[in-house]
Amino acid sequence: MLTVIYGDNYAKKNKALEKAIQAASLPVVRVPATSCNGEDLVIRASGTSLFGEAACFVISYVQDVEPLWNIVLAESRLIAVSDTLSLILLEHEIDTAALATLEQSGAQIVSCIEDKKLSAYDRPALSPFALSDALFAHDKKEAWVTYYTLLELGTPIEEIESAIIWAMKTLTLVAEINKLPKDKQKTDLKPFVLTKVTRGVTAWKGKDIMKAYGTCISSTETYRFYDDYPLYLEKTILEILS
Repeated sequence: MLTVIYGDNYAKKNKALEKAIQAASLPVVRVPATSCNGEDLVIRASGTSLFGEAACFVISYVQDVEPLWNIVLAESRLIAVSDTLSLILLEHEIDTAALATLEQSGAQIVSCIEDKKLSAYDRPALSPFALSDALFAHDKKEAWVTYYTLLELGTPIEEIESAIIWAMKTLTLVAEINKLPKDKQKTDLKPFVLTKVTRGVTAWKGKDIMKAYGTCISSTETYRFYDDYPLYLEKTILEILS
């Protein structure tokens, strides 16, 4: 199965992605385009048992990696009819020729073009703290979707990083405060934030919040100045929510 979701309406893209994943009914594997091997996808689509069970691959911006994009276009028919690979592509704009190739192959095309009548001021904004909320809730899927939506919206990576570190630091603080006797549980957090984070501590029950916070700090400090830092930050999010 091959599903191509494109456009700049991020709310629609997220809904389309959820629907496509549900339709696939397969284990989901999220892979950055920069580290995806097109030939491996073709082997999976052909049903070769080398890679084990069938899977649903979600890949963003394959067009940015020309060799991979060319393989997907060339083998789109094979992928579209495959029972062992469900490939979901998240793209910006796609040229007419590529769309025609994909449609002829049997791919499912989902257009999520933003309504051009809306001005930039009318479009809904997404705060980096939406990612903090997903981390509080220990919701890996929501955190991943929110992270990529923030990137697509052009949110500075520094703001995203700050929201992640603040969330993990606050979770750790509240978790430690909750261990103290009631009369010694004091904090400068605003009541609504404290309530939200306290619920988050419950969602993290059985998980090592302190260890996750340590992983967050060490990873951001190690990879902050790497060219592909967004990729490492994504891996950090998935690791601390594992």
